[in-house]
Amino acid sequence: MSATLSPAELAFAEDGTPRSPHYDDVYHARQGALAQARHVFVAGNMLCERWTALTSSSFVIFENGFGLGSNFLATLETWRQAPRSGRLHYLATELHPLRREDMQRWLTTLTPDLPKLAQPLRTLADQWPLPLAGTHRLEIADDIALTLLFGDSARILPTVDAGAGFDAVYLDGFAPERNSAMWSEEVLRAISRLCRPNATLATWCVAGAVRRALQAEHWTLSRRPGFAGKREMLCASFDPPWRTKRRRNTAFSPAHEPPPTDSRPATGRAAPAIAVLPAPTWGNSGAIVIGAGLAGCLTSARLAARGIQVTLIDRAPSPGCGASGIPAALLRPRLALDDALAARLARLAYGYALRIIPPLMGERWHGGGIAHLASDADDARYQRDCLSRHALPPEYAQWLPTVALAEKVGMSINAQAEGGWWFPNGGWLTPSELCTTLLERAGAHVVTRFDTDVVRIEHFDGHWHALDAAGGVRASAETLVIATAQKAHSLLPEACHRFLPLDAVRGQVTEVSVAAAPWLSALRAPVCGSGHVTPLHAGSAYVGASFARDTPSRDCTAEEHGENLARLARLLPASGPSIATLPYSGWVGARAMTPDRLPYSGAVPDTGVGTGKDPRFAHLPRQPGLYILSGLGARGLLWAPLLAELLACRVTGESGPLPQRLADALDPARYWLRWLRHQSA
Repeated sequence: MSATLSPAELAFAEDGTPRSPHYDDVYHARQGALAQARHVFVAGNMLCERWTALTSSSFVIFENGFGLGSNFLATLETWRQAPRSGRLHYLATELHPLRREDMQRWLTTLTPDLPKLAQPLRTLADQWPLPLAGTHRLEIADDIALTLLFGDSARILPTVDAGAGFDAVYLDGFAPERNSAMWSEEVLRAISRLCRPNATLATWCVAGAVRRALQAEHWTLSRRPGFAGKREMLCASFDPPWRTKRRRNTAFSPAHEPPPTDSRPATGRAAPAIAVLPAPTWGNSGAIVIGAGLAGCLTSARLAARGIQVTLIDRAPSPGCGASGIPAALLRPRLALDDALAARLARLAYGYALRIIPPLMGERWHGGGIAHLASDADDARYQRDCLSRHALPPEYAQWLPTVALAEKVGMSINAQAEGGWWFPNGGWLTPSELCTTLLERAGAHVVTRFDTDVVRIEHFDGHWHALDAAGGVRASAETLVIATAQKAHSLLPEACHRFLPLDAVRGQVTEVSVAAAPWLSALRAPVCGSGHVTPLHAGSAYVGASFARDTPSRDCTAEEHGENLARLARLLPASGPSIATLPYSGWVGARAMTPDRLPYSGAVPDTGVGTGKDPRFAHLPRQPGLYILSGLGARGLLWAPLLAELLACRVTGESGPLPQRLADALDPARYWLRWLRHQSA
């Protein structure tokens, strides 16, 4: 199945109104996209009045058909003007997204009409994703998250993590007679199952089939004057026969109440997909994050963006030590012929990281592409098949023969490889610099306590307490995040150890100076394959990396330096036979890895509490307010940005940045759940 969607072809009618040749319909009325959005969707959902009285920490809007983004921008304009607090989550499906260049041109035409949104317009234009199926989160501002759900609505809606549920719905597909799939009973039912009671809905469409489908899903309808001469539009409020009682999910509550046994309303139909709702856990005491590497600094930044006060603790004297102290970390995707779960996760994580990191780091982000050499002819065939089967766009990945790839990187490469993948947007950075930048940007929202060794954590009086070796309390809060690597087990409750397996895998990187290897000055981009080598930066290139289990030593060894130099010779054979005699220095760290190579991101399970007969993720008991982000392995720069956002959403109960199945694959309770199901089989 192709991972790439067919992008929209943007055309214009004689009066200048944008239209879709595929659906033979216009995107909006000729009187103006923003004016239509303000009348139909903003006013139709009474957003100004509701936001003025908003008391919750977030407000969630869903749009079925993002199109040109006009409804989102009109909503953003109103959000900026309203006296409100909290975060706006805007989710929208789109089967045929615009190409990036088309979206950028369209947004340019709107800039004069939205002078106060100049920065969000630039952010949307810069972050607009490639037309790849899946969930793409864009951080428009600290208080605004746009989640684009690229794909068919009927298929993607059942996978959506809606958090506490949709508060407002925009139905704005092309006309039902031209795109009936967008207005089907199946789609409207899926939307309704993700809505909170008393949610509102607005649409310009008053077709009888649409009205009947909404009424069947317990929407109370009303008609109002339409826009630009259209006689009527439709507004609705969601009034289902069930009333989902908002309670603390067992993932967030010390009560460990059993899962509900009555999951069906009086009508006999299935209860909504948000029957169990999370609640915020940080209260007024903020949050503690232990570990100031990539995982901890990114988690602190994402919590701080929500206005949560964070205490960040690390035993090192500065951020980005430990496993994140590696001199150079590469950012590239992970491809697989079967496009299995890990590859799909990596695709979304790669896109998110590229939207976050380069703008933040500026010149300290070394973009320009990464080459990944095939190991032999069979591997070259596999690489080509991956790209052709999934129809990945060239902006994402290309397969280039040896000569073309050598031109990209600036040096001759291993001819036996026959070529390899070229990731044009890949790049690298120094992780400690990213950690420092994140903390600088977070400002007073993150208080750092370095040179502080937390040896255990305890929970009492409704708070987590971080204790030092003398038993002194170094910090207390309702929420605590373990964001360490190999130290995670020493902090987790002992009963959790067997169900959150983590291995420490030693890795050694070799530093080669320009004085020792001046020929490396020609290298323009990192080259990967059986190892990796980075271009020269500050007079040194970095080659790696070794991979050794059950090796506690943190001292560099001549043997592993020799292995790394052999990797360099295989990647860049033009380096010559004298490479083995190069003078070198190096760095050693320990990666934390899980058995399935997928990290942990989420609430820590309470494995000492019983479960029901049919255990599921949503009903598993959890340690109250305790979370973990660990097991990033050798791909910390790829995983950490998106998984830190996922964890922040778990803490606050907000809509998550991943489809539920992919989020479940990262759940810290996954090994326990497998064990429970095996026991009950």
